[in-house]
Amino acid sequence: MSSKLFFRGPYQPRRALAGLFFTRFQSTIAGSSTSPAIDFYKLFPKTFPNGAPPNSDFKVNSKLLRKEYRALQASNHPDLVDMANSSKATEFSSLLNKAYSTLNDPLTRSQYLLKKNAKIDLNEEGASQRYQLQSQETLLDIMEIHEQLEEVKNEEDVARMEKENKKRVDEAIESLQGLYKKLEVEVEGESSSNQEERQELYELIAAETVKLKYWVNIHNALKQWEAGCPVTLTH
Repeated sequence: MSSKLFFRGPYQPRRALAGLFFTRFQSTIAGSSTSPAIDFYKLFPKTFPNGAPPNSDFKVNSKLLRKEYRALQASNHPDLVDMANSSKATEFSSLLNKAYSTLNDPLTRSQYLLKKNAKIDLNEEGASQRYQLQSQETLLDIMEIHEQLEEVKNEEDVARMEKENKKRVDEAIESLQGLYKKLEVEVEGESSSNQEERQELYELIAAETVKLKYWVNIHNALKQWEAGCPVTLTH
């Protein structure tokens, strides 16, 4: 067996395994800081064997994703690779952190997919307002919830609103699940009508993602509530 895979010291087997594993991801690491087109889903092939939506569900098995993430981090720890690859291993570890935190949360997951596949960046100034204004019903709901937040006075009020808001979050995630399933895999040379239909779906997904962001903001605000203090929303 090649001596290049072994190192002196008590951790020879783990270092050898890390070296072999790290090599599989050399192409992913190379240019990772400059390429916005890296597919986070491909970093976790066990959790997402079919890749990103619509080839797989929008909803994620968080337990499976966490398990694979921890295994990847353990196998690619900078201390377990040779010095020549240490800096790249550190870079890849950072990339894994970002990919995991993005895909593990339904809000950031949808924001990532929109930006990557439809060039819709909901973090741009004014983007959320644009999609929020598409639904009069959503605006009325938001106004009513604002009034309810102003009337929160005790832990019972908070618990009630948290329960109601959890239902909104779950409904938004289910809606996104259905919308992403409707997307067809993009085919080179497809008709302009299909492209327009896909873009319209992405617009609906964007509007639903903005709605989810608002419900998440309410969740965070309620978690931080203190007696005698008003509920403060962040946008």
